[in-house]
Amino acid sequence: LGGKPAQIGYPCFKTAQMPAEMRVSENFKITSVPLPHGDVQTLGLVFESCGKKIVYYTDCHEVSGRAAELAENADILVLDFLRPRPHPTHLSTAQALETAKRLRPKCAYFTHTTSDIDYDTWTRALPENFRIAYDGLVLEL
Repeated sequence: LGGKPAQIGYPCFKTAQMPAEMRVSENFKITSVPLPHGDVQTLGLVFESCGKKIVYYTDCHEVSGRAAELAENADILVLDFLRPRPHPTHLSTAQALETAKRLRPKCAYFTHTTSDIDYDTWTRALPENFRIAYDGLVLEL
């Protein structure tokens, strides 16, 4: 730890640059891509193994360009789903739904929600392959 954070509320510690692609093994790689989050960027992560792809894009305001290309047709897409009202650094529910539909995953899980998201109400309203994530959720491919 040390130094001064870029913005109030953000941690401040010594970091190492995440490579754009990291080969964990012959059959498993992790690709990272920058995502917009206000005045800073967060990293989206794409996990690929044995022909399966999980995309984890949370803490972001949009998914476009290379991030969108990497996420297309994922087996599982995890997206920011903060609240119905627009927010300057996060996907609103409408933006997340539009993004997930555009990226065409087999299944999408929405996370990083606020108390504005009622789990039961949203679960009934979402398309069949879209779900709200919850604490303790385990996914299998």
